[in-house]
Amino acid sequence: MTSQRLGIVYAILAYGTWGFFPVYWKLLGSVSALEILSHRMMWSGLLLLGILLIQKRWQDLSKLLSQPRQFLPLLGSASILAFNWGLYIMVSTAIA
Repeated sequence: MTSQRLGIVYAILAYGTWGFFPVYWKLLGSVSALEILSHRMMWSGLLLLGILLIQKRWQDLSKLLSQPRQFLPLLGSASILAFNWGLYIMVSTAIA
């Protein structure tokens, strides 16, 4: 398969996944959007820590946490992403 066709397949899978998420979240009707977002953040953090452990890059994390000039912009962008995801989850569960 050529790289162009593979890219098209990946794009279809990505858009299909985004289209399926609201249906999935609607099935979780008894779960609040905040709880879904909290689980997403927790499991993503654990996955990241696992990747750092496997790659033996703990020193990069400690270096980042000790430098506020680099850490604070990342914290800000993470907050914006969390708000974006929370809004997306709330709107998509309300509409679907």
